[in-house]
Amino acid sequence: MRRWHRRITANWGLKLAALALAVLLWVVVSAEQVTSQWLEVPVAVVLRDARLRLDGAPVPARVSVRFTGSGRDLWELSFRRPVLSLPVREVSEAGVYGLDPGMVGVPGRLAVTAQDVRPGWVRLSLRRLAVREVPVRVRWAGGAGEGVRVSPARVVVMGDADRVARLDSLVTRPVSVASSEGEVDRDVELDLARIPGIHPDVSRVRVTGRVVHVAERVLPAVSVDAPADAIPTPSTVSARLTGSAAALASVDPSRLRARVYGVPRPLPASGAEAPLRIDGLPDGVAGVAVPSRTRLTRRPGSTATGGAPAVNP
Repeated sequence: MRRWHRRITANWGLKLAALALAVLLWVVVSAEQVTSQWLEVPVAVVLRDARLRLDGAPVPARVSVRFTGSGRDLWELSFRRPVLSLPVREVSEAGVYGLDPGMVGVPGRLAVTAQDVRPGWVRLSLRRLAVREVPVRVRWAGGAGEGVRVSPARVVVMGDADRVARLDSLVTRPVSVASSEGEVDRDVELDLARIPGIHPDVSRVRVTGRVVHVAERVLPAVSVDAPADAIPTPSTVSARLTGSAAALASVDPSRLRARVYGVPRPLPASGAEAPLRIDGLPDGVAGVAVPSRTRLTRRPGSTATGGAPAVNP
């Protein structure tokens, strides 16, 4: 027994070094050996059309990818966080989009290849925005505009089809000068807070012109433009207009309408109040309805399922 013990413990330093060298050699060989490994990677949706919008994250948000490469590169890859980039150009009716290994980006110069993806699809909630060109109106503070020019005078907007269809114009933030009269030549931001869900191609316009004293004109008996399934009460209102004297003189009363917007759908059986806006005004003229609201009741025989002509207030 002692003899075996002496043989085992003899030259223990050399034996330990030999063992460490063997382990090191095994690690080096294993690191260079080609093998495969499954890793979870996130799915990043890349929209190739500016009119597309993604609602929520893809389902599933992470998929399993089988990579092949050397053990060393696979170990490093697990810390480099590869991503699967899914390019989308069209809206799929089923909402399902296929995945393939070629969509996986391998970071750095790692000699690693993506071989398989599971599952091979994701579900996306996508919608295509409507596109339309609308004019820009200038909102004045403490005066009225005369000889006003806006550049660009019309801008392209994108948004949900129903919102875009109801939008008649974009409005700037209030434009003011130091006194009640004066020249204006400046960049002005569009008032985007009033149009949630609408995306214009520009956020600022150039406004030039002159601010003059504000005059006032009141036009009675302006018809209320309500949905076809509703009866407005009152059915006519007054329009209190403000602007320069020349602009007010150009107003054609027959073109004015007090339009209803923001009607709840479906219209309650008990009716509902809705705000009014004066439409048909020329540039440089602002107007408010008096009274500013009307009460809507269902027209007999109507199911009140139609839409209301909501516009930009």
